Amino acid sequence: MKIPLELRGLLEDPESVKVLTTTDKDGVPHTVFKASLTALDEDFLAYVELFESSQSQKNMLQNLWLKKPVAMAVCKGRLAYQIKGEPYRLVIEGPLRDRFFQQVWKRIPEVNPCGVWLIRPKEIIDESYETHQKREQSRINYSIWFQYLGRP
Repeated sequence: MKIPLELRGLLEDPESVKVLTTTDKDGVPHTVFKASLTALDEDFLAYVELFESSQSQKNMLQNLWLKKPVAMAVCKGRLAYQIKGEPYRLVIEGPLRDRFFQQVWKRIPEVNPCGVWLIRPKEIIDESYETHQKREQSRINYSIWFQYLGRP
């Protein structure tokens, strides 16, 4: 699934709030903020996992092996998106890793990140206020129309 341009811009904005939810082997959700979450290109999302022993890292590995989905939310102001995807790969060496690590080290010089996760989006939902407002208005219009026709 291609990542829309508006969402890519939101992901690249350092002031947007970015959240990742993974699940453990028992299906228990684990939600964390991931400031490094961004669109790698139009096909993949990426973020830096800071700690090898984190619950997110453990869950991402299990979600990768078991082909379980992860969910992300990104918002700023009245713009909001929900993204459902699947872990694709953990990058632990190479130019992509180096580029992401350099960005993290500018903010947190003492951290020793474990890698860069790539996530393939499978579903992207526009959760923006205006989008919900249009859906609600459409629902209300149908309701009024069915009442006019004498249907419940």
